[in-house]
Amino acid sequence: MNDPVRNPYLNREAAASSPDQLRGFVRTNQIIWFALIQGTVLITAILGYMSFTSEPLAERPPDAMPAGLGDYVLPMVGVTFGVGAIVVSLVLTRMLRQTAINKFAACNESVQRPVDENVPLTHAVTQLLSASSAMSIVGMAIPEGAAVLNAVLMLIDGQPLIHLCVIIVCVAAIAVQFPTTQKKLDLIEAASR
Repeated sequence: MNDPVRNPYLNREAAASSPDQLRGFVRTNQIIWFALIQGTVLITAILGYMSFTSEPLAERPPDAMPAGLGDYVLPMVGVTFGVGAIVVSLVLTRMLRQTAINKFAACNESVQRPVDENVPLTHAVTQLLSASSAMSIVGMAIPEGAAVLNAVLMLIDGQPLIHLCVIIVCVAAIAVQFPTTQKKLDLIEAASR
């Protein structure tokens, strides 16, 4: 490719229209998605096995003392972190999406519509897809952190089922963010309006 106008190494604005490049962005995010889910499930399985087969590490009150609200401190911490992580993930993902769209709009670059897999991946579109990848990773990592925290609390606390429910909800919050080519195309479509 000796033509400097079309050579992407010599011209930053040279567009690559290969659907494989778009699929590469998606495939990378899918691998990260799978790793986050798999890591959370593996940690939960190991710590769950340990918590269900051993005595809880937290001291239980003597039998003469009535059970009180203090028995639910760790479950409340776990539930609070789980719900908070899901809310923060939703809000932060939307904020990052809007920031990426605004940054793309500032480039004043037009994209053919309707957007399909053969969309030219110009510099601005590539930046939008990179921002989308970062947005996906952040959106999935926040609930993953809350799930791992609950897995640790499950080992410490004497009530593992409450923490297990929070872990399942956090893993579901990660699972619904599965990256697809259509989601990337929808982002490009929304940004090009």
